[in-house]
Amino acid sequence: MLRYHVAFYPSHAPREMVVAEAFDFPGAVTQGFGLPDARLMIASALEDLAQALLEDGKPLPVPSDDAHSPDADLIELAPLSVHAGTIGKTARIAGPPPPARVSQPAAGYQPAPPPAVRRQRALQFGASCKERAAMRHFEC
Repeated sequence: MLRYHVAFYPSHAPREMVVAEAFDFPGAVTQGFGLPDARLMIASALEDLAQALLEDGKPLPVPSDDAHSPDADLIELAPLSVHAGTIGKTARIAGPPPPARVSQPAAGYQPAPPPAVRRQRALQFGASCKERAAMRHFEC
């Protein structure tokens, strides 16, 4: 399991976001409404970026042993776990085609009548003025 140093930059103003940045993983920058949310967001960003790199056949960045930032209020190690194997488009292309989907109407199903028939029935059974106007049959 790889572990990347993540710096958290909380704002000291009320209702501001906490920014999280992984030092050794280019592009892994995100923010959250608080420290717990920022931790979840950076973990998700690391997984998504790692997935994209692996799909493109590129290696993952190697985490450094030491990382520091004078502006960060907190630096933590964030674990990254990725699943090996066939993923994404490759699995869909290499696999057999999906089975044909045959939709059959349920027993007793009757399709809706065309709009002209619905208007006629609504008028016959006492549709209100607003309902008739909605059917564009006449104005109230």
